[in-house]
Amino acid sequence: MNVKRRQWVLLLLTLVSAGIGQWAWLTQKWPFVAGLLCYAISLIGWLKLTHVSISVPRPVADRKARMAWMGGAIFGTLALLAGLSGPDYLPITLLLSVIALAYIAWAVSRDQRLARVQHGLSRSKNALRGPSAAQLAGQVLPNPRFWPGFGNPGRTLSNWTRRHPIRTLLAGGSFLIVAGAGLAAHRGLRPSAHLVSLGAWGLGLILFALAWTPGDAPRRLARWLRGLWTSHRLEATVVVTLWGLASALRLINLEGTPWILTGDEGAMGLEAVKVLQGQQVNPFSTGWTSHPTLYFYALALFLRSLGQSITALRLASAMAGAFTVPVTYLLARRGFNKTVATVSALFMAGYHVHIHYSRLALNNVWAPLFAALTLLCLWHGLQTRQSWPVALGGIAMGLGQYTYFGARLLPLLVIVWLLYLSWVRRPMLAGNGGRLVIFWLAFLLTLLPLGWFFLEHWQAFTSRIAQVGVFGGQGLSPAEAGYLSPLVIGFFKSAMAFNYVRDRSIFYGPPLPLLHWLSGMAFIFGVIQAITRRRGPGYGLLIIWLLGTVFFGGALMNHPPESPRLLFATPAAVILVALGLTQWRDLVNLTNRQGQVLALTVALVATGVSTFYYMGVYTPSQQFGDVKTHTAHYLGVWARELGPEHQVYLFGAPHMTYTGFPSIAFLAPHAHVQDVTEPIENPLPIKTDTTFVFVPQRVDELGVIAAAHPDGHRWEMLDDHNQLLFVAYEVGKP
Repeated sequence: MNVKRRQWVLLLLTLVSAGIGQWAWLTQKWPFVAGLLCYAISLIGWLKLTHVSISVPRPVADRKARMAWMGGAIFGTLALLAGLSGPDYLPITLLLSVIALAYIAWAVSRDQRLARVQHGLSRSKNALRGPSAAQLAGQVLPNPRFWPGFGNPGRTLSNWTRRHPIRTLLAGGSFLIVAGAGLAAHRGLRPSAHLVSLGAWGLGLILFALAWTPGDAPRRLARWLRGLWTSHRLEATVVVTLWGLASALRLINLEGTPWILTGDEGAMGLEAVKVLQGQQVNPFSTGWTSHPTLYFYALALFLRSLGQSITALRLASAMAGAFTVPVTYLLARRGFNKTVATVSALFMAGYHVHIHYSRLALNNVWAPLFAALTLLCLWHGLQTRQSWPVALGGIAMGLGQYTYFGARLLPLLVIVWLLYLSWVRRPMLAGNGGRLVIFWLAFLLTLLPLGWFFLEHWQAFTSRIAQVGVFGGQGLSPAEAGYLSPLVIGFFKSAMAFNYVRDRSIFYGPPLPLLHWLSGMAFIFGVIQAITRRRGPGYGLLIIWLLGTVFFGGALMNHPPESPRLLFATPAAVILVALGLTQWRDLVNLTNRQGQVLALTVALVATGVSTFYYMGVYTPSQQFGDVKTHTAHYLGVWARELGPEHQVYLFGAPHMTYTGFPSIAFLAPHAHVQDVTEPIENPLPIKTDTTFVFVPQRVDELGVIAAAHPDGHRWEMLDDHNQLLFVAYEVGKP
């Protein structure tokens, strides 16, 4: 068998083993360990294809390596048999799996070492060992030579201000303007101060960005646009096409998909209505469940233009989700290549999880957009030695703090990535110390008004984590935690949410992991590739991004995994999927064109499967939301048609209440609905047209109303599955 044929055979065996493992996890018909062992076998094949070249003659025979491979095969077979025997053999299966993986790691290590020795690539132990803990601490601790380009800070700042008086004036003036905007908003100098402060804040950000923009920026922009059209016309067309596809999948039929309005969407819609009515006058504070109020101002803009409707309420999220696609393309293009970028954007456009949250009037989908935009601008500025992209990146990171709580992880992610770059890619940071100062100044400037509010109301900053944290009031109980730490359980569930564990969120909750069969396999191979090539800045960023989200958005939260909290890592996840789909070109020596065609073909299949699942399976099945959310939506749609003098009594407590589901008030803003919390023994007095609404749990009380008003009309509200939602009894004027 020739070398190329052996490569194809090994590749086929690797893919088949991974496919069986992903099928076992996806269907959960086999134990978890069975899928893990299948992936371990595929990992061996992947390592052989990537690290031990088959085209190179085998090194001198190593008896220990052969014995290690044999031991791994024996113990792996025993572990597979034990795993298939049932859950009672789980401890034995785990023990045998650990032994098998240890043997395999030993064998791969010896094979790689022998291959390096044969090709003259062996290095000394000190070169292979890497920096010690003391050396690494010396790199990251502050010292004059840590960030090349800082020099003497005082002298550098003094010289710079003398050379650039206009930029100094713009940057300093921007801080004064933003500080004044925060003062006007928090002190409420007059009823319209919130609009003045919001405009001043935006003006300050623009002035700060202009302070770092070159004087010939218009000419450079025109030159860039001409070059884009002449030299990169095909690439630009592809990006615009993918953006159009993403927009179509997120904008069409916003009111009907998802088919109901959730209570959280209704609550955010009512906060936007308060902005329009002048009841919310501080754009730099927090509102419902400590969400920053600036997002409600964005929703209010669409409600004012298009009216109070579901479409207007969801339009902002849909546009943010569509815009995430080209930003993801540019980020992957900066870190990898065109093929990876195209596959990433294509899969993001049709990824069912991202499509779903782009069609909800929640602020979750804004967090991955600002994360990708921040990292893109920062990376571009550091590599090209330009200040204006870095300033935009800092502003983007600051704007992200005004959206979903998950965006608060972004500053920590940037810090860890910069420390990582200082270890593996220090030349990338050489001479960029001043630009990093600009980046953090832009971030602080953008965050200043909201940070001011948090300093005065610290509880608003910490209240949400106290509510949903794993050790908070709704955390794991000792019985649920078992003998393992809740952090370990949460980390495992969140890490496996893309391939094995089902989503537990009420906002989506599909009966499968966050990735399907083909994309799940590609994700695993992308993670392996990123780990093995972690010294690259792009690969390291993806691993840091994913692990940070899994830990802070999963392990530290209660009831993991929940897709809204993991949505922050969506750009990293789709890029890892793209890496897994595009790496086979190098493994089997395909040409560049053949590799691109193969990767795009497989990516189209994976994207089509994901899109079809959401549009053709999940949406028609109406799995979204629970019975109470369905009841509230139908009740709101029905009450919207009532006259302003019609009275509605809702017999729903303690199962559901009018005040507990703001979607009713948003859908029917002029309806008069009153909760009846206690069981009644005597009929309620009525003065106008009245309807008594009973949930199924309290329908027995209908007899009291019917006895007092025998001329009333009874009717029932059923959903599309003929499930009873509520019973209504209409009574006319006495």
